[in-house]
Amino acid sequence: MDEKHTQNPFAGAEVISTYTQKQATEDGWLIDVTEHAKAHRFRYPVAFTAPCYAELIAGYSRWQVRPEAERLHHVLDILAETARISPPPKDRIRLCLGTRDAEGVAYIVEFLAVCGPGDDAEPVITVMLPEDE
Repeated sequence: MDEKHTQNPFAGAEVISTYTQKQATEDGWLIDVTEHAKAHRFRYPVAFTAPCYAELIAGYSRWQVRPEAERLHHVLDILAETARISPPPKDRIRLCLGTRDAEGVAYIVEFLAVCGPGDDAEPVITVMLPEDE
């Protein structure tokens, strides 16, 4: 390739707006679960979007006695095992998980685990619903 095609097309461009992972966590849009994820051998920071956390973790405890922390560890365990057995590339994993609503009606939740750059270009994992992308 020539030099024209290898240069960053955005180099020197004015940044109009940024929304960092730190700001998203402070605003409550991201819920950092890194400390819990370490128990499942995640090497990178892990955060859930608030809607995904509500759907998979907090919402589950509304209809069943299982503690929220237990459900979180269950989901992290599924993520870790899926990442382990998934073929490359592993930067984006799509999963489905069965759960129940407040009335006990079963349904399936589709969600994603995406590994991408954090605020300082370090790898971070964000767990989200498809519409959160």
